[in-house]
Amino acid sequence: MNDREFELLERIEDSHWWFVGKRKILNALLEKDLSSGRMLDLGCGTGGVLRDWMSRRPCIGSGRSELALNICCARGFDTLVQADLN
Repeated sequence: MNDREFELLERIEDSHWWFVGKRKILNALLEKDLSSGRMLDLGCGTGGVLRDWMSRRPCIGSGRSELALNICCARGFDTLVQADLN
């Protein structure tokens, strides 16, 4: 994704039906797994899913975009790793 897409994502991720629905589905699928241990969010983007998971257990966010990780930092996430998943 390019920087403009991350800037748009930051604005709409918390309320747009697609992202809200995606988080609900992920949380339902992982409900039993969200109760213990740590989670790694590969390609965490601007942190929408990470925010939901961090309320339940320790998490690490990973992504390659410096802008997206800076947005995550501004949202209060401090366990982030910049990495190319390839």
